[in-house]
Amino acid sequence: MTFLNISKAFLLTIAALGVLAQEEGSTLPDATAIGAAPPPRKIQRPANCNTPEVIQPSAPFSVVSGYEAIVVSNTIKNPRSVTVDEANHFLVLAAGDNSIYSIREDLCGNMSQQLLVNGSKLGGSILQDSLIAFRDHLYVATGDAVYKFQYSPGQHSEIQSAPEVVIKNIGEKQLPMTIDPRGRLFVPKGFSQAATGGSQVRQYDLLDVPAGGFDYGNSGEALSAAGNNGAGPLAYDTQGRIWGTNIAADGSENLSLFDANASSNTTVPVGSQTRGIAFYRGLGCSVGDADSLGTTEGFPCRWTDHAFLATRNTGIVHVPFSDLAHAPSGAPETIFGQTDISDCSTGTCISPISIAFDQNGRIVTASDTTNEVWMVRRLYNPDAGKILTDKANAADAASEAKDEAKDAAAEDAKAPKEDATVPEDSANQE
Repeated sequence: MTFLNISKAFLLTIAALGVLAQEEGSTLPDATAIGAAPPPRKIQRPANCNTPEVIQPSAPFSVVSGYEAIVVSNTIKNPRSVTVDEANHFLVLAAGDNSIYSIREDLCGNMSQQLLVNGSKLGGSILQDSLIAFRDHLYVATGDAVYKFQYSPGQHSEIQSAPEVVIKNIGEKQLPMTIDPRGRLFVPKGFSQAATGGSQVRQYDLLDVPAGGFDYGNSGEALSAAGNNGAGPLAYDTQGRIWGTNIAADGSENLSLFDANASSNTTVPVGSQTRGIAFYRGLGCSVGDADSLGTTEGFPCRWTDHAFLATRNTGIVHVPFSDLAHAPSGAPETIFGQTDISDCSTGTCISPISIAFDQNGRIVTASDTTNEVWMVRRLYNPDAGKILTDKANAADAASEAKDEAKDAAAEDAKAPKEDATVPEDSANQE
């Protein structure tokens, strides 16, 4: 009996998860298995929390049903890149004052901001479009080099040490680089050369940096893409594979797997002006539907290993990926952006330039044109788990009742029928 109860509880859990397969708020198919992500984590807030400060957005915006977007800072001038460290601090590279800032969220959701790197330490070099926290260093890019600063995850005070050169002699204005879990640094070079086919991506081993740093052209290895070599932002998926944007002569873009042997289904058109890419790894993921909302503020567990793009003016775009093929499987969908973008070509609009996921499964992005750092998250409901369980129980009870009715009907069909005809002799008796 104990085994049967456990088995039934397990089936009810599976049924509850099955309810989530048709989550509302998106037109995208349910592509990724929930089991690919770690278990969701509940939000624990102290009982005596004050309401966090509400920062008014620069313009009206839209976000898909079941989610919300908030401004976490509007005082960092010209934010160009965001990343999240292992302590869940949001780090922001600011071109406005050539500096790096740390944004720390407390248990109540309040944000505090602190200068982390004063750009004067780079001796006049201008920080560009890349900031990465990897192990015990921060990696930044200028127009001609990649530097690293000694850094402890969770540090919320100014870094005093001088930077070290990692790569030199690059010669490119925009360097949206990435670092994979094995410590390989990937640098795209080619925004100014994409139309002529001269763009390229090179990789370097951060565990074996020579004294004085790598020379860009004479060190590292070239990385081939499925089509043209990429010139845009790069990101790695949960398989550790590198993806990036290929920019054609007409300015159109494809999101492609950077593998010379990649099949044709690993390329998908994504419009133009992609300025950041991030794959969701399932940290802090949630389950839920339109009635329950989310079990956490994180994105759905079934979206693990899906790609998310920061695109100029358009907003944050979700590119669904299939679970088995690990390739794009549906049309891109904008999940957050300014409501009216008709004047964006001449005016100032919310324009994401970088994107990262934090440890709680929420998107952090920066809008350089409006000096805003945004967070996009799922609406959380502490009772979501109970609502989903009740739904699963009701569905299970209904299924059992249907099966019982079907079995009863089958038994009735098998039973011998009594002869209702009255014998003639009996009918004549009084």
